[in-house]
Amino acid sequence: MKKWMIMALAALLATASPVPAASAAAAETDARVSLEGRGVPFAGGAGHIEIAGAGRARLAVNADVSIVDHAGDAQIWVRGVPAAADTTPTLDDFRGVVRITGTDFTVEADGRIFLVAAGQGTARLDGTGWYRVRHDGWGRWSDTATDVAYPA
Repeated sequence: MKKWMIMALAALLATASPVPAASAAAAETDARVSLEGRGVPFAGGAGHIEIAGAGRARLAVNADVSIVDHAGDAQIWVRGVPAAADTTPTLDDFRGVVRITGTDFTVEADGRIFLVAAGQGTARLDGTGWYRVRHDGWGRWSDTATDVAYPA
């Protein structure tokens, strides 16, 4: 876990320099960004995030976290340990790493968050921070919300 947290911190520090505006694939409207990129989305910051989709997500957080498994097939690990067979786990004031894989799930978190997701879905980011969709775009998220779509 320490190794992953060090990698997350390195990624955060690497992006602490001024971030270029989102690529031409991004459409900006009143500080809301809809980005359709290829590959794995990364995001870090403080605020509220919501991920909805299929595939996998990994969050390093100091936050309140709730997970809803809509399909009933999600596998959830909390601090590297498989979670009980609960389709709607809630973690209050949680500090650590949560991993989710499944065909239809929603994850919400409020607090400090570093996120990596893969598969197909959307991530909604409210607060302050940065995001990157590998190959296609960079940007900052703000209090007015940023929506990031990611394909498989």
